[in-house]
Amino acid sequence: MFWSHDWILNTEHETVEITSYDNLRLSASFVRAPQSNKAVILAHGYTGCGYDMSEIARVYREEYGYSVLMCDARAHGKSEGEYIGFGWLDRLDYARWIDWLISEMGEDCSIVMHGISMGGATVLMTAGEKLPENVKAVISDCAFTSVYDEVSYVMKRWDRIHNEELLKEVSRKSKQTAGYSFEEASTLEQVKKISIPVLFIHGEDDNFIPLWMVYALYDACSSQKELFTVPYANHATSSRVDPENYKHTVELFLSSVM
Repeated sequence: MFWSHDWILNTEHETVEITSYDNLRLSASFVRAPQSNKAVILAHGYTGCGYDMSEIARVYREEYGYSVLMCDARAHGKSEGEYIGFGWLDRLDYARWIDWLISEMGEDCSIVMHGISMGGATVLMTAGEKLPENVKAVISDCAFTSVYDEVSYVMKRWDRIHNEELLKEVSRKSKQTAGYSFEEASTLEQVKKISIPVLFIHGEDDNFIPLWMVYALYDACSSQKELFTVPYANHATSSRVDPENYKHTVELFLSSVM
């Protein structure tokens, strides 16, 4: 559902920019819904771009009537940046996008954040920060519990190695170069601070971000929450494996919180 760019390429939209806390130029695509005070901020996955969220943007704009902000994460798409933030650096960027959206749409706007994979972790990490009351809810699809947990899992599953000292050394190097360690980049710890409603989504056959991570995140969340898992869905494919139930679940959740 998420990888075709057709809708956004054939829809009138604005390219908008902000400056990050560390002076990077960040880019996004904005599709306005006339006479609506509701908006969604979409967060894409690792090595992707905002356009990857085109199909879900279409659903929000054409079926739900939301304005849509499709962000390019730092070091992705048209946004500047040398180092990928894996959600941890991006959480502060998305807080700025929230401020931009409020200034653009007005103080009475209502905002939901919806992210997939790294984007799912990004919106959860963002929601763990102190945000304006305009942000009403979060939808996180196949997020990881922490960068450390995810890199460790990938090393074991894909590289067939698990060297704890190597992992810790890479984490230390990340701290020196990118400004964050894998351990501190914890979605789980941020989720504990969330006070707004959260919909957690995960594919039951995800072999990149394992299913146990969504249960850990769900259990750690003390705010209003829902969990939707999709049988036979691999990583970031829940919306394609079961598109009707995916849309229905999201729509019901939004109707209860927005």
